Amino acid sequence: MPEQKKCITDEELKELKEETERSFQRAEEAIERLAVNREEWDKESAETLREIREIQKRTTELSEKNEKSIAELSAMSKKYGKSIGDLGNKFGRFTESLTKPSLERILEKQFDADYQGWLYHKEMRGVQDLEVDG
Repeated sequence: MPEQKKCITDEELKELKEETERSFQRAEEAIERLAVNREEWDKESAETLREIREIQKRTTELSEKNEKSIAELSAMSKKYGKSIGDLGNKFGRFTESLTKPSLERILEKQFDADYQGWLYHKEMRGVQDLEVDG
């Protein structure tokens, strides 16, 4: 049997045309949405990049400020450490001056030591000098 060719009716042709037009319309709408989404994405990306740069700038500023503060604190720590050391030395000299008279008497009476400045010496037979820092 020979194949018969199927003919399209005007009604079917009209439906195909309308369906094709609807498909093109949907495609155009999708392209427009993509373009709008792309514009929004570009704007958001630019805003995000601006925020990142601002955060980097602020981070750098804070880092520099922290380094400066650390240097200042280190200098203050050294200064206060020296002051505390000086104060400790003064307190030590003060307590030595308070104990010196009593220590001098005790060393002379109980150990027969000779006073020579801040050092006390005791000479014993066959033994080297003993020095006591007062």
